Amino acid sequence: MRAHEEPDFPLDPDVVPLNHASFGVPTTALMAQADRVRRRIERDAAHYLAGPLLDELRAQAAALATFVGARPDSLAVVANSTEASSSVAASLARDRAARVVLLDSEYSSVIRAWQVACTASGGEVRLVSVPLPVASVAEVLAAFDAQVEGDFDFLVVSLIASSTAVRLPVLHLARWAATRGARTVVDAAHGAGHVELCVANLDAAIVFGTLHKWLPVPRPVGFLWTSDEYRDLVRPASVALRWDDSLLERFTWRGTWDPAAALCLIDAVAQWQRWEDEGAHARAAELADHAAQRLGALGFVPTATQDLLAPRLRSFIVPGRRADELGAVLDEADVRAWVGTAASGETLLRIATHVYTTDSHIDRLVDALSSAVRAKVSR
Repeated sequence: MRAHEEPDFPLDPDVVPLNHASFGVPTTALMAQADRVRRRIERDAAHYLAGPLLDELRAQAAALATFVGARPDSLAVVANSTEASSSVAASLARDRAARVVLLDSEYSSVIRAWQVACTASGGEVRLVSVPLPVASVAEVLAAFDAQVEGDFDFLVVSLIASSTAVRLPVLHLARWAATRGARTVVDAAHGAGHVELCVANLDAAIVFGTLHKWLPVPRPVGFLWTSDEYRDLVRPASVALRWDDSLLERFTWRGTWDPAAALCLIDAVAQWQRWEDEGAHARAAELADHAAQRLGALGFVPTATQDLLAPRLRSFIVPGRRADELGAVLDEADVRAWVGTAASGETLLRIATHVYTTDSHIDRLVDALSSAVRAKVSR
């Protein structure tokens, strides 16, 4: 398999980059564009930030809305999923003792945001466990149904879980939640640019996500979409000058900020589309499959069955190894992959493939882990 060679990325050639899903990797061209945007702003920041910025952001948001299947007036540009999640939790639990249900494998700051908000208002957070590896959609639905009693207010669920990389059955879960009187909030941090995403088709009240993980845009930038029902209710966590304005405007001005990344979205989407048309994303998905096969031969266990796997983000249960041990092995080999611990205690290894991923990257990953497995067996 051959990696996509253009455009260039600012990557250390001695390091194996298999963790862009954590922080993203912009292209050098888009980094340069962001620098040009900053210089243009600084020529007359007092005029630009108070005037033309909003119109330019509206144009960027309109292109982004098309990309994620939304109306422009239903979408705001935010810094990342953490900002969006905190704002949503505070907004929805501010004036009510909400009952909120999440998987225990949801991103830790998302869980904590709801715990903080619900504690302040007298609400309740219920965490649901689904054993790894996840076997089927039916198993996921059965776990929620068995562990959640009665009606509740909000289900918060990832489109693709961050640590386990499981592609969760969001539409099925949203319909189940509706039978319990609940609305669904979707964390799509690993959605836009990774899988086909049409936020209006998820039966959700709110969808948010980070864009710099899977689009080649400089960090930080993300999005927040709301249904008509919640558009006036969701407010930024920071009360700033435009807090009472439209959704886009109230998140556009959370205080003085650097809008350069957000002003590169149109070109980032265009670059992503070129990769898609050239088959570069499909090749990256093939490399993820290839890596999974080789890691499986080492005894690493995929976190879900094939129909629940994400195309370019894969996570594995690593038997017999602590997370710190595995992380040290990869650091020694200059291989960047995410290593952590599942809610149930298993060590997890997560890799992400991109248009620059090569067979040699997978070879280095597997070689490092093979050595670790042999060392463990020999003890």
